[in-house]
Amino acid sequence: MSADLAALRSYLAHQIAVMGTAGAGVAVDAEESVHDLRVAVARVRSALRTFGPALPADTSLELALRLQQCASSLGPVRDLEVVAELLDTAPAGPLRDRELESIRAELAARLASTRSEISGVAHGRLVADLAAYVEALDTRPGDLRPLARRAAERADRRFDAAGRDPIALHRARTAAKRARYAAEVAGKPKLARRLKRRTEGLGIHHDCHVASARLLSIEVTAVEAEERDAILASFAARAEDGRLTAIGSL
Repeated sequence: MSADLAALRSYLAHQIAVMGTAGAGVAVDAEESVHDLRVAVARVRSALRTFGPALPADTSLELALRLQQCASSLGPVRDLEVVAELLDTAPAGPLRDRELESIRAELAARLASTRSEISGVAHGRLVADLAAYVEALDTRPGDLRPLARRAAERADRRFDAAGRDPIALHRARTAAKRARYAAEVAGKPKLARRLKRRTEGLGIHHDCHVASARLLSIEVTAVEAEERDAILASFAARAEDGRLTAIGSL
């Protein structure tokens, strides 16, 4: 498979089209639209960063900053969705039920704000500017595989050094996602599949820690504290399963 700028342009064009479609879905509250938009934004951001040395820096940097703003508005929605999904699988109890209701109300408010933002002029302009940027890319010959290989090596180093530190493992997950997307562009499906397993395992690990932090931040009664400890223990077990899954991807 080709691993030149033409392949990168095709990849970016597809992800930008997804951004447009998913953005329209967010505006009407279509199922999975926030997730689809967030993933497409992440893929475009990752490609611009990983393959930045082969791209016009003056324009790609400005677009990367605007993409970062878009990602920042989507992140809190995803975090709330994750916590709600995890709590929904926990045994029913006073604490769980009360916190789940609170999270769902907060999520609804966040979604309303996000829908308004994504429906605005700024998002449409971002998609249009990205499409124009990609259309104008010079598709001169050039092998992108060394840059993809460098991203994979960086991801491996971060994961090897992370140990059990949740923050370091989250950073290792970010690096693995970036390397996975680069492998897709560079035509390395086997590497992309390996990194996908790692990101999925580390994703479970991170989600459980986000949910745990949420529970630890609220005040509870003595009775609720016992319930919370049981939920936290289940999250810790799932987080460890995720970490071991990531180790198995090596």
